[in-house]
Amino acid sequence: MELLQAVQEIYDDISNNNFGADIYVQGTAQTDLPEGFKSFDVLMEKASDADIDPKVRTGITHYDTLNYIFTSGTTGNSENKR
Repeated sequence: MELLQAVQEIYDDISNNNFGADIYVQGTAQTDLPEGFKSFDVLMEKASDADIDPKVRTGITHYDTLNYIFTSGTTGNSENKR
């Protein structure tokens, strides 16, 4: 929950810049999250294992960013990993 608090501190900056990004938190139920955050666990429970339509993947390469993961870092400072 310490990382969640850190992300909450910058939430306005993230959400007001029109990134179009959702903020997911792993390891907690949706009901335990502050407004504006989503549960990664709930998302994965609903995920399908069906193949993705190739039309959806057109133009996507292994160089495209799928997500950013924020970690506490080894020094205790938050770091984002691409």
